[in-house]
Amino acid sequence: MVLAFFWVSSCKSQIKTNSKAQIDSVYKDILIDNSGEYFSSYLYAERIREMQNLENLEKGFDSIQIRIWHGIAGKDSSRFIILKNQNGNWNGYTGSLRLFFNSENEINRIKQEGFKAKPQSSWDEFMKKMNDLQITLLPDHTLLSHYPQISGGDNYIIEIATKVRYRFYTYPEPSLASAEVVQAKSILEILELIRREFGFAL
Repeated sequence: MVLAFFWVSSCKSQIKTNSKAQIDSVYKDILIDNSGEYFSSYLYAERIREMQNLENLEKGFDSIQIRIWHGIAGKDSSRFIILKNQNGNWNGYTGSLRLFFNSENEINRIKQEGFKAKPQSSWDEFMKKMNDLQITLLPDHTLLSHYPQISGGDNYIIEIATKVRYRFYTYPEPSLASAEVVQAKSILEILELIRREFGFAL
């Protein structure tokens, strides 16, 4: 079930940089747990990328690409949005994934439905609002000591890549944390902005 892939512990984390072979001098912010292992959410996103033949953002991207994944606890589905600026041109894609598992509870097949999309206002206006909400700067929830411990539940995965930096961070059930954690509130505002601009609910 998807829950096994999206659950993220709220235990203390550390940033693992250049954990794989250094590629094109890209600095990587990828969190690991106290035992030095990647969280399941990162492994999940890596598996999806490989099976869908998506670009490996850890190599960097010119100029910027943002991916947001929503894992729905207890369901074999996921929703996503991809925003990319390449050679000065913005493009957007929204869609959903249906996941199929083998007997060992590993993803072995994916059915994807996706569409090109653009914001109702303009790319410049939309991205200004996204930057105002600090989409590229928010820390992983495990680095926030006051983030509540959440066992299970939906999870949001955010990947951001530029020419020189790759970031990966997660926010499980931000609605349960937004009253006390300003960063979780920012995630909810980002999701609402996407809903208004693209008519797409993550």
